[in-house]
Amino acid sequence: MAKHVDSLRNPSQGRGERLTPHKIKAARQRLVMIRLMVDIMRNLHDAYAPINEPFGTRLETFFVGFCVALGDIEGKPFSVSKIAAYLHMPRTTVKRRLKQLESWDIVYHHSRLYHVRDTMLNSLIGMRSYLQIRRMISKAGEELIVLDRADEEGLRPGAPHLSQIITRPDSTSLPAQQWPRSRN
Repeated sequence: MAKHVDSLRNPSQGRGERLTPHKIKAARQRLVMIRLMVDIMRNLHDAYAPINEPFGTRLETFFVGFCVALGDIEGKPFSVSKIAAYLHMPRTTVKRRLKQLESWDIVYHHSRLYHVRDTMLNSLIGMRSYLQIRRMISKAGEELIVLDRADEEGLRPGAPHLSQIITRPDSTSLPAQQWPRSRN
């Protein structure tokens, strides 16, 4: 993949100049996250989409399905309008994607609210997919820690680490050291 990153052209610069990972801040970390997202989507596609469904053409459908699962698991099922607003997607597109998920027997609707079929998520294939994705996330987290530490060691003495200068989206004034700790 690094060779691929090296060969990308930067459209804002003159022809012939090439991007390199060292010109993109946190390039190796971003690569880990990109690979994770693609691997997760492939895993979900393999577990829940019919065999003859092409991978790339149904990603939008899976995001609609994520919204249905999100609402259902939180006990606040989504309507078509709520999914459309959440994903910034036209209602007509959401309706088509929901129809597709219903044909795959992944979601169903009761009244105007959509629910995920627990039999699909709790099936052998669904649980295997869940465990594989958990392992992918753990591995990516470990890789990111190693890469962050390597970058930190490469910083000049006294320079703040990236985690010390960024803020969380929900907390604009707290330095990283004062962020509330997770209970998990």
